[in-house]
Amino acid sequence: RESHLPVPQSFSSRLLHESKIDTSSVGLEDGLVRLAEERVIHWASGKDVVGMLETLGDILPAVSAQLSKSNIGGSSSSQTSSKSIRRLYLMTVRVIHPDKTGSRKLPEAERLLQRVVFTALTEAYRAHQEETIS
Repeated sequence: RESHLPVPQSFSSRLLHESKIDTSSVGLEDGLVRLAEERVIHWASGKDVVGMLETLGDILPAVSAQLSKSNIGGSSSSQTSSKSIRRLYLMTVRVIHPDKTGSRKLPEAERLLQRVVFTALTEAYRAHQEETIS
């Protein structure tokens, strides 16, 4: 069943229209969450926390631009210190934390995407910490 909603030029609507999600059977937010999850799964696939932090600009270009002066500078996990990974991780999650994004004027799709990226980064960072301790 196809949605017959008019498609305004907002970011959220463009994403839903391009993704072919049927908004008549799911709510707008549910559709945006699904789309955000699909994008994050594709982006994070096969990456550890270092890979995710190094390619943040692929999924969140505006956030990456904010943090561009704070790169971790290594090309592989073994060359990057745990201290620099922790520093960049903390700087990144301060910007994309769900409590912070709600207070900024972001399109709903961008806010939801940042929330899903936050969750993925947090899980990857926890896995990194467990590997470091072991």
